[in-house]
Amino acid sequence: MLDTESRRRALSRCSCVGRSMKTTDIIAELSQVAEHFGLRVRTERGRFRGGACRVAGESSIVLNRMHPPEVNLAVLAASLRAFDLDDVYLRPTTRKALDAEWDRIDALSARTEPAS
Repeated sequence: MLDTESRRRALSRCSCVGRSMKTTDIIAELSQVAEHFGLRVRTERGRFRGGACRVAGESSIVLNRMHPPEVNLAVLAASLRAFDLDDVYLRPTTRKALDAEWDRIDALSARTEPAS
């Protein structure tokens, strides 16, 4: 498993088909997708991880301005996991980053689930 710094370097630039996108560009595209599903993406400062919640009766995804973009990408990907994105167009690089993050989440949850 990659440590945090290695993961940050790996995700800082996601490349696909010879083109690269910054993590912040991927976050911007995923934020638009979230808004398409009626979620407001807010970026706030504070001592919190972030995630999906309801703020003043409005469904929101809150990202922490103090966290690196890679952490906010993970929070946004986890929050969008509940939605069917199969029919939503995403740039190939964004889709690849989203799928990679979902695979990472699956791997982590498999490790933390009790053996049956």
